[in-house]
Amino acid sequence: MDSEANFDPEVLQARWLLGGVRPEELPAQAEVALLHGYDGPALRQLSGLTCPTMRDLKTLPGRAFAEMGLRSLDKSQPLIC
Repeated sequence: MDSEANFDPEVLQARWLLGGVRPEELPAQAEVALLHGYDGPALRQLSGLTCPTMRDLKTLPGRAFAEMGLRSLDKSQPLIC
């Protein structure tokens, strides 16, 4: 999990997309995003969840990443550095 000092929304999004972040880790990451000045209803909702499952999350991660200024990605798109 990214520490608060090393928070990078793009890295978090890539890790989430590739399965490197578990659903229950996202609320803490949303809290870190809020502390870094990102804001929006999805980030706030996500940060308030307790031990969410994939079923609980639905579209929240994608909406939260959009609130951090990231475009939508899927596994079929190449990640360009």
